[in-house]
Amino acid sequence: LTAEKLMDQWATRNWTPILEYCKSGNAFQDLPFSLDYTYCVLDAAFPGSKFILSRRESADKWVTSYLNHLRRTVGSDQLSYDVLYNFTNNHPKGWLVYNIETIFGWDPKVPFDEAFLKAWYERRNQEIRFYFRSRSDDFLELNIDRDNKEDVLCDFLGLDGLVELGHLNS
Repeated sequence: LTAEKLMDQWATRNWTPILEYCKSGNAFQDLPFSLDYTYCVLDAAFPGSKFILSRRESADKWVTSYLNHLRRTVGSDQLSYDVLYNFTNNHPKGWLVYNIETIFGWDPKVPFDEAFLKAWYERRNQEIRFYFRSRSDDFLELNIDRDNKEDVLCDFLGLDGLVELGHLNS
């Protein structure tokens, strides 16, 4: 089971399977861990855990990165409803549309609204910052557009040297 298959549980706020999944490792990223409310539930369930908000230099850069990621994922410059719906990648047809609708509350039958995505990104980041506002030992806001991100991350995690961080550069 990959964590992204827990989207139905996240959407219905059924946290039990997500918490069970978390017992399988020490660090998690992406869906559903990067979504609203999940950090609150995981924080309560795993006291002393560390949380990292990876962000871009600006909302504009995030939107560009997100849309480029979607284009690479589906293998098309066109992000039409049909392209998104028919993309499967070992998932049922329509799973990508479902995820977009569930995460953003956006109707994939209309073109992406960059202003909406920017506002969503800013709101989400502000909520996370507010939640962890007095918890600098447990929370790191990591700008992945900066050159020193690996050093900052290692310092936060208490690691002596650089580690293989894989896709942080993407």
